Amino acid sequence: MAAFPPRVLATADKDALARDLEPIFGHELAVRPPIAMKQVRAIRGFDSTARLAELAAIPTLVVGAAHDHLARIALTRALADGIPGARYVELDDAAHGVPIQH
Repeated sequence: MAAFPPRVLATADKDALARDLEPIFGHELAVRPPIAMKQVRAIRGFDSTARLAELAAIPTLVVGAAHDHLARIALTRALADGIPGARYVELDDAAHGVPIQH
C-alpha cells in the first residue's frame, strides 16, 4: 500500500486497513479502476513548471512525504521552489496517504 510508510505497514492489519480505506477511495482496494492508469499517464505527460510563478499571490504550502513513491521528494521540492513564496514541509514518517494518515 503506497499510502502508508513502512513503519505503519509493518504492524498494521492490512486487511482491516484496506476495509477502512474502501469508503475513502470509493472502491475495494484490490480492484484498480480502469481510469487509474489513464490518470497516471496524464500526470506524467503534464508539466506546469512554466506556470508555477502565476501562483505567487496565493499562500501555498507544499507537503512532501519521505516515503511517497508517487510524488517523490525531489518533485515536491521542485514544486515548492517553482512557486514564489511557497512554504515547504517534509514529513519523515509519511507516504502518499498524508491526508489520510495525518
